[in-house]
Amino acid sequence: MPWALALGLLPCAPIQAAPGVPGWVIQARENLQVDRDPAEPAVLFSVGPDRDDPFSGMEQGGRDQDSVRAWQLQVLDSDLSKVAYVQGRGAPPEGGIPWYGLSPDGGLLRDGFYKARFVWRDEGGDHSTTPVDFSLLTVGPMRAFLGPEVSLDYSPQGLIIRIREGLMFSPGQWDIQPRSEKTLAQIADFLRDHPRNSVVIQGYTDTTGGAQANALVSQRRAKAVFDYFVQSGLDPGQARYEGRGSAAPIAPNATAQGRAKNRRVEILVLKQT
Repeated sequence: MPWALALGLLPCAPIQAAPGVPGWVIQARENLQVDRDPAEPAVLFSVGPDRDDPFSGMEQGGRDQDSVRAWQLQVLDSDLSKVAYVQGRGAPPEGGIPWYGLSPDGGLLRDGFYKARFVWRDEGGDHSTTPVDFSLLTVGPMRAFLGPEVSLDYSPQGLIIRIREGLMFSPGQWDIQPRSEKTLAQIADFLRDHPRNSVVIQGYTDTTGGAQANALVSQRRAKAVFDYFVQSGLDPGQARYEGRGSAAPIAPNATAQGRAKNRRVEILVLKQT
């Protein structure tokens, strides 16, 4: 079974760990001042061995990391329905699992109370932890500019505001369309409110056309957005721009739908240093 499919099928119904399976516990550390640095996670989850579980491996001074083949941290609402997840292969990261309050479509979940649990697959099947309660606080002003063509993502560097081509540009052009100016003004307001976060504006294309033409279009689009933000009051020393052509696709270029997703501008809000 492919890894993506295997992870996607990790269940949401309660599961009891089988005898002899190492136990795990999950803890949540909420970021109650997330508005200070929107590039930091809203919650950091730590997953470790259950010290009260005789099968946790603690007697040997460690946890049975090798038993985990795939894992998923599931965020549950009050009805215990899965509303978000983070997943990976192998043992969970020792530094914790960051989560940014995002729904699967790149929007923000509502602030409030949730549960989370850690589900993993080993050679013997699927197992899960007992859910832990936590509260979610997100950066409210970001909701103003989110929509079908503007979504959020995160990288180890920080927050990504992703804008699809259709909102801002005509095909092959780099003049900003009037219909996008309200959204861009809201993003500019958000960036000005966080002057300690440096910003990188990156233009991307699909693989249609030559590499040189794609690089030129992507760079001119990134510069157009940069110029708009500066004209809206953003300190030019806070931001820079770059054209990345067809590098780093987020969807397959073999389909029209995938190519449309790849034609985009990303505003990378770097973590404060």
